[in-house]
Amino acid sequence: MNYETIFQTAREIVSQRLRSGEPVMPDDTVCVIASVTGKLYTAQNRRENVNGTIRNIHAEKEAMRSMQNASETVIQTVLLLSCSNGMPLLPCDDCMRSMIALNPDNIRCEIMMMDRAVPIAEFIDRFRPKANMQASQPYAQAAPAKSVTSITSVSVSASAVSVQIPEATNDADLLRSKVSNLLHAAEDDEDDTDKTQKPEKKKRFGGLFGKK
Repeated sequence: MNYETIFQTAREIVSQRLRSGEPVMPDDTVCVIASVTGKLYTAQNRRENVNGTIRNIHAEKEAMRSMQNASETVIQTVLLLSCSNGMPLLPCDDCMRSMIALNPDNIRCEIMMMDRAVPIAEFIDRFRPKANMQASQPYAQAAPAKSVTSITSVSVSASAVSVQIPEATNDADLLRSKVSNLLHAAEDDEDDTDKTQKPEKKKRFGGLFGKK
């Protein structure tokens, strides 16, 4: 497709709009899409009232709708022209995402600027789905954080146990020692009691036998 033909088509639509006497807003545009079959699909932006809010439907979306109605989805060249100054514009990120969504092969299409045609792939970092970009990075950052937290908690609990075990062992040893001493003391008291009582009994018996 001849770039001059695409530019000429877009400029004629802009001229017709200016001659119509309709007010031209700064965001009014004309879009021309050239398909891989060589057909041109043209559209202008329009405004519609949605629940009391005026929305600007971009010319790129309208041109893609015309293309779909003709059962075509593969784009070769896109030209977006400003109605206020006749200069080429770069489609917005959402419109570029819509072009790729229309057909993945549109990643090979090009956008016409004033001095050259720029491959849409050069802007892929701008219009790629945000969800895909956010899916990997936060997860990759979160995983190490969890690992560090779990390791820290394990080391802390292990260190707490290592501190408590000797204390518990010392207390148990002291308690056993005290109980053992008390038992020994009780046994000694019983022995002393038996020693003091047995001689008395012998003397008592001895006295009785002595009387007889």
